[in-house]
Amino acid sequence: MKIYFQMKKMKKSLRERILKYIRMQYPNYVNGREIEQLALNAKYKASNASRRCREMESGKLSNGKTCPIVLERKEKDSVWYRALPPKESVEYMVEDRKFIVNKW
Repeated sequence: MKIYFQMKKMKKSLRERILKYIRMQYPNYVNGREIEQLALNAKYKASNASRRCREMESGKLSNGKTCPIVLERKEKDSVWYRALPPKESVEYMVEDRKFIVNKW
């Protein structure tokens, strides 16, 4: 008799989802409400998304540990976040068109 184990798919962390979304929008700023909506669509609470953004902007986790600072913040009527510039960019020329690839 064979026993098969079915492994659950690991859910992508909210921090990874937020960072990927904000980096796709680089160099533009992303409104905090968009990020909260992203979290709600992934079945997380909106307040968790706000907390993760604050942690990535300040460099301190809610439990007191440190993490790398990867976001910058701007406040007008609401909060706006943007990824910090990439560490390295590579430029390619293909048929007189210029492509820039960011290496995070």
